[in-house]
Amino acid sequence: MKHVLFVVALLSIMSCTLFCQTIISGRVTGYDGKPMIKANVQIKKPLTRNSIAETTVANDGNYSLTTLDSGIVLVTYTGVNHKLYDVALYIEKPSSIKLDVQLSTYDYFDTISSVNIIGDFNNFNFGTAQLMTKQDDGTFISEFETKADTFKYQILGVETTGKSINGTQSDGFKRDPDGDYRSLVYPKDGKVKIIFKPAKLVRSNTNAQAQFLGDDSLNSRFSSIYDEMMKREYAYRNAARAFEKTGRDRKDFQFDWSADKSYLTSNVMQEKVPILKQLYILSYLNLSMFRVPDLDSNITNLVFSNILPTSPLWSLSPFSIYATSPSGHATRTDNYIQEMEEKNPDINVRANFVMNRMMMAQYSHKTEEYFKLYDKMVTEFKDTDVGKMTKERFSRELKLKTGTPVPDFSFVSMDDPKIVHTNKTLLGRVYLLDFWSTWCGGCVAEMENLHKTYEKFKPVGFEILSLSFDGKLEDVIKFRKNKWKMPWFNSLIEKGFDNDIVKQFDIIGVPTPVLVDKTGKILALNEDLRGEKLEKMLDKVFAQ
Repeated sequence: MKHVLFVVALLSIMSCTLFCQTIISGRVTGYDGKPMIKANVQIKKPLTRNSIAETTVANDGNYSLTTLDSGIVLVTYTGVNHKLYDVALYIEKPSSIKLDVQLSTYDYFDTISSVNIIGDFNNFNFGTAQLMTKQDDGTFISEFETKADTFKYQILGVETTGKSINGTQSDGFKRDPDGDYRSLVYPKDGKVKIIFKPAKLVRSNTNAQAQFLGDDSLNSRFSSIYDEMMKREYAYRNAARAFEKTGRDRKDFQFDWSADKSYLTSNVMQEKVPILKQLYILSYLNLSMFRVPDLDSNITNLVFSNILPTSPLWSLSPFSIYATSPSGHATRTDNYIQEMEEKNPDINVRANFVMNRMMMAQYSHKTEEYFKLYDKMVTEFKDTDVGKMTKERFSRELKLKTGTPVPDFSFVSMDDPKIVHTNKTLLGRVYLLDFWSTWCGGCVAEMENLHKTYEKFKPVGFEILSLSFDGKLEDVIKFRKNKWKMPWFNSLIEKGFDNDIVKQFDIIGVPTPVLVDKTGKILALNEDLRGEKLEKMLDKVFAQ
């Protein structure tokens, strides 16, 4: 009898393996409708980096993948010389999905005046990228010595979003963790000469697109709505970058969202298919992530009657829920979020909310709450991406506390390489450590206040040391020349957030301000120093 039960159970498992899976197949091509040199397809759950299934596309462009997952999945398409493209699917039940995808090329700068290279030689670190030498013919060259059989590298400074991408010289390609490709070159006699030729870059206005074959109108429409949401974000970020290049202050940047708000409002009200209506509501809420003004509360509050806290849709934009509580007071939004954190079936959604609360507790110096949430992150959510990041970047013991000595640090001056700023050289002064970056909107927003405060307290012994997380020194130089002078001490942090010194400061994001007294002890941190609070704090310090 036991043998019979075992056979029945085995057949049941085999049956489910065959019939409980969803098969996604089709063809992937480049901008010109032809197969690419190398392409890959992955299936991922939103909010995660690792794939649950992946394959290399065949030489003719065909691919096929299977998954046992249901709910929301992202099918990620990548190809050499092309931008990553995500297609969102809503899998209600096991099925066969036929999906052809055409990718678009990278968006390159019209004029390429400087190029940087990263690779095995610097662990692909943006902060220590090497400047390539420009030739009279417009090409760029770098030479290396290596003992390795294969030299892997990527190019920086040619793609408008700041991505690292494959070069124009390659003997092969390998996909990187972000969906771009690394160029492989085989050295000769322990040497390799990399030549980058801008003229060989493939430029095209073809847009990426997905075509569902057969009767799958639900997924076709679902993926289209998600695609529109991503294109809004891309358009906004492109406009913001273009504005910053003009040299004007980021706080003056404005983006016209009126057409998007009108379009989404209309579709929210007219859509009859529940899951699509819910996605339109989420898309409207997602506008809050870009601080879009005057969102209609009649639309944002539809979330409470249309989308359950347990909905898989939240994996696409979990923090959009905060748009329903712009005042920040305890409302039904708080209860809704609590239910999301406790009951949403996607562990990554739950983990992200706990992570957010942990970071806020750290930022607000709520030590006991921080410890409790930290322990939860490294136990209950230890296998999630944010759980692993918590273990790597955070500590059970907070390194920065008011009243304790500032951690030892040493940073080379940006203005004079012969000068090194340390916690010892700054003894005897009240100073602010300003961890920041030119790409951080919140950091740039603090500049006006920092300049005003510095001018007021500099005569009585106040100093600032701004520590930039920018990947290139040139970006900071340009910022100080065209926007804010920052007439205090400045340094560039090599390796960014991976810098060993930075890790001693519990830096989880920027801006992060740390105020230190004359004896080298921490006076105040983070939120207590933002905006006008810094000036008020210094008034008290120097009054004493």
